[in-house]
Amino acid sequence: MPIEITRDDVTRRFVAVASGPLMFPEALAFLSTHRVGPYQQYALLFDARDATLDALSSADVRQLGHEVGSIAVREGPRGRTAIVTREGAPFGVARMFATGAESAGGVTIHVFHDLQAALEWLGDAAGQ
Repeated sequence: MPIEITRDDVTRRFVAVASGPLMFPEALAFLSTHRVGPYQQYALLFDARDATLDALSSADVRQLGHEVGSIAVREGPRGRTAIVTREGAPFGVARMFATGAESAGGVTIHVFHDLQAALEWLGDAAGQ
């Protein structure tokens, strides 16, 4: 699954747009490479509306959540993350990931159906 990533240094935000099937190895690599060093505090908008999450098992999703939380504990807190996805099963998968990551520590993740609501929530983070 391709994940296209752009970085905006003015808003201190990454935008990642995922399309097609999300596979565990690609998701794991993405988590450990996009917000590192001076970019760790940047916010992230992860747009998964065009992604399919069927290939991820519940164990995969829990492991991904634990991994991002572990990275944050090891390397310091990350900026807020907003995940935008479709309703139904994809939303549930995203919530499972967010819950696992937040419980591991050092991250704040919210899941949205609406892109504009996610952008507004991330915009509110700029003052923090």
